[in-house]
Amino acid sequence: MADNARENVSAFGEANVFLEEPVHELATDESESSDDENNSNDCDSCGDYIPDEMDDIEFEDHGEELVADTSLWSSTEIVRLGCVNHAIQLVVKESLSKNPCAVEVQSQLDKLLAFFNRSNFWHRRLVKKTGKGVVKIGYTRWNGFLLSLARLLEPGFIAKLNEVIQEAHGSTKGKGKIPDMISPEREVEMMELSYLLTPFFNLTKELEGDNVTSSLVILGIITLYKKVAATQCTMGYMKALKSSLCLLIAERFGAKEQYFYSGRGARKNLSRVFDNRAYILAAVLDPRWKLSPFEVPLDEPYQLKRYVPSVEKVKDLLLQEYDRENADAELVDCTEEDVIPEKMKRTDFLSSFISDDKLETSRSVVNEVEEYLQEKRCDSTSDPLEYYRKNCEIGRFPVLCRLARRYLGLPSTSSSMERVFSITGSLNRARRASLATGMMEKIVVYREARKDQVGI
Repeated sequence: MADNARENVSAFGEANVFLEEPVHELATDESESSDDENNSNDCDSCGDYIPDEMDDIEFEDHGEELVADTSLWSSTEIVRLGCVNHAIQLVVKESLSKNPCAVEVQSQLDKLLAFFNRSNFWHRRLVKKTGKGVVKIGYTRWNGFLLSLARLLEPGFIAKLNEVIQEAHGSTKGKGKIPDMISPEREVEMMELSYLLTPFFNLTKELEGDNVTSSLVILGIITLYKKVAATQCTMGYMKALKSSLCLLIAERFGAKEQYFYSGRGARKNLSRVFDNRAYILAAVLDPRWKLSPFEVPLDEPYQLKRYVPSVEKVKDLLLQEYDRENADAELVDCTEEDVIPEKMKRTDFLSSFISDDKLETSRSVVNEVEEYLQEKRCDSTSDPLEYYRKNCEIGRFPVLCRLARRYLGLPSTSSSMERVFSITGSLNRARRASLATGMMEKIVVYREARKDQVGI
């Protein structure tokens, strides 16, 4: 998992590795290149864990077994997936940069922030009138622009902001650096722009959690697409921005090739999540969704429908994976030591277009795949890992439990790993500089295990 496109290609050479068995006719070739990176197949930067270095420590609460189990990935096939949140960020940035109205809004917002950051006097005047100041844009985070817009669009904030700006224009100093007031038309544009970007913010918050996220990718992209397409826009440039966002969603996450390429510069690195076997299997193995993401009607005229695989193809893919796992692997005993999160984040955003109709279990079932698909879907707020843990304890769905353990554990973004980097940096302080790498790894693993055990 790499955070951005350059690191992704530098580490792994390509965005997806689950494309060797195409789901439909669009999954025949790999993406040729990327946004702003060199196509390199150098995997030397991916460090390998050496389980032998982890044999000299004793932890309570079965810490040794936990470390050994966590390190088993080094002897298995590596699943290489790009950061979905980074691809979402690229969709937003490209659409905003090509829309003149969005560029003007960004420019005016930058001038407002620069004015109030530069002048402590006028900043205090604004805080006195509104009780709060403007939100500074963190340019390392794509949603900083949206958060700044949200502050301006709070009830009555723009009116009081204009009063402060008008008062500044009436002063005798620094008139050339004072920004213009926000007009009613510009306020409407800001509001519609905020409406269009809010679904992107909601989806990234869902995907950056520590719980099961791989099963949310396909449903999340479909929900994002439909919410943006359903946004009502009255301004001409905002209507164009809505169309641009929807088309770029379809291109980034579904298309085999870039829609328009001028022949200059690098091609886009397309994610193609609807051709990715890992994401498809993760979605259907999540008992909250099963086949429902592939049954969502896509009547919007922005081409995403042509990339979403049909229900029949998804079933065939699951049956193929079931037969392969059933033939090659031995049954795995589930124990109570399996790490299962106690709490699950609400997924109201993702269940917006999922029907509440749930099928009863049929008496005649061919195998556990058919039995699983005909069973009622779980509640959208339930924990899919808890579902499989309970079924595994009673010997139900043994093969599907192994598949779920493999595919539901894949992270969809690099956010959780970046948090581990920050935690490791905090642990490895100057007074702990003599700690060995293996010991630091064990401390981090043990810390995460204890968090789950105490329910933090």
